[in-house]
Amino acid sequence: MKPDTHSHSVTPLSAGLLHDYVHNRLSADERRRVEKLLGEDELSATAAAGFAAFPDAFADVTSLQAEIAARSGMSGGSAAASKAWLNWLAAGAGVAAVVIAAVAFWPADEKPQKNAPPVVAKPQNTEPAQPAQEIVLNPATDHFVNPKATPVVARPQPATTATTQPEEINTVAAPPEIEPPAPPVLQPATPPAPAEVKPQEPVYNFPIRYILDLKISDYDRLYNRPLKTQKLRMTGTPANEDERRTEGGREVDYVIMADQVLREGLEAFRTQRYGRCISKFELLLKNSPDDVNARFYMAVSYIKLEMHNKALPLLDQVIAAENNAFREEAEWYKALALIGNGDLEEAETLLKKIAASNTFYSKQAAEKLKTL
Repeated sequence: MKPDTHSHSVTPLSAGLLHDYVHNRLSADERRRVEKLLGEDELSATAAAGFAAFPDAFADVTSLQAEIAARSGMSGGSAAASKAWLNWLAAGAGVAAVVIAAVAFWPADEKPQKNAPPVVAKPQNTEPAQPAQEIVLNPATDHFVNPKATPVVARPQPATTATTQPEEINTVAAPPEIEPPAPPVLQPATPPAPAEVKPQEPVYNFPIRYILDLKISDYDRLYNRPLKTQKLRMTGTPANEDERRTEGGREVDYVIMADQVLREGLEAFRTQRYGRCISKFELLLKNSPDDVNARFYMAVSYIKLEMHNKALPLLDQVIAAENNAFREEAEWYKALALIGNGDLEEAETLLKKIAASNTFYSKQAAEKLKTL
């Protein structure tokens, strides 16, 4: 039966004796006596193992004793008779025995320190994750957006409603630690970074303006012409019979201003109603077959709807058009449509051309090439 290590019926060995035993400095008789006591007392054996593992622990006896005294509630360095084994353990076991004692004799039921700041549990975030906001109009990523425009977010986060405020908890803030200033580090002189080459701006061969922060070319000719050529004929039976117009008793077609249709189409594009956008620009294209604006915004809308086969012919027509207002954008979106259509080889060839062109989409094309 093992002896009761708490009562210590066996006289424990001194720290100095154990230290000499581990370092083979004892006579044969003293060594036999120590080994006999080690076999009878578990704490003595633990202390000897501590000295063997940490030969320099004897030098730390004073500090270890002070730590044991503080942990066990003893004042100063003096030990009560009932706590004598703690001082011995600190003196003999070194770091290993202190760790063992901390686990075995100082469980988690220690009394809290006085004047300690209260522990405040941090509230758990139970809010559902918000979906990523999609930016549909961004002058930093699309050249057909007004450079002075504010990016338009498609799905803004809903406004938060008033909720019950959490109860305030007073906590004691720890004083900030003042760190000494770090010595200056001398950095080796580095050559200045080369100036970034700005993309070359295209020279348009038709006048450009922005409507609803979207680029429109050849506006005066297509949408602001004299009244008789400015109207678009819309066939079909009107929904409201009272709005039907007649001339000399004969029913005629209804008309609408081209500028109004253009704005309705652009507004639909801004709000991601791409089907409505396509229908509006189809109407413009029927009345003006060379309308490069209508072709481009219809093509981008088809790409947003992942209808890449319908977008590609329109983009080819924009690229080949005399009006070069959307040529740069059409090449970039054609590459995206080719990728969406699975034509990776043709898309790679086009992206390499765009990346080497030093135009607005060059960097984006270079990044896209890395993903193919």
